Amino acid sequence: MNWQLESGDHVEVGVTPTGERLVEPFEVSDGIVIAPGAYEWRRYEIESYLIHPEALARFVEQTVGAAAAAAHLADLRRHLEENFPPAVLRDPLGDHAFLNATKARTELLPPALTAAGLPGLPYTRYHDIAALMKPEEVHPEVVETLDAIMRAFRL
Repeated sequence: MNWQLESGDHVEVGVTPTGERLVEPFEVSDGIVIAPGAYEWRRYEIESYLIHPEALARFVEQTVGAAAAAAHLADLRRHLEENFPPAVLRDPLGDHAFLNATKARTELLPPALTAAGLPGLPYTRYHDIAALMKPEEVHPEVVETLDAIMRAFRL
């Protein structure tokens, strides 16, 4: 909901669901049933799991090319150091209130990528960051969730 006040001020209130609660079994396909329970991400949104300095650096380097990468990577690292808590940069897989409460899709990734010389990169390209992540850079919660999906679909 949002209101435009007579003073010209704007007030907006919204709710962003971060999970799903099934109250009864849900059959997604013949013989494939999702059990009742709560299904939630601990971080604000799935894009928050892309916040890994090394993965972002690889994405920037691949996007701008190795020959031009040095300046772009320096700008990315400077932006991260100036705008992210040191604990997030030291341990991007840790449980950080900053990543649990901040919308990466609009508040974290666009400014970081803009600083690295990639302004206006559409969020529909964020899967390219994930594709460059090394197995040890993927958050355990993501691995756990993907493994559960594979088990549910008997893959």
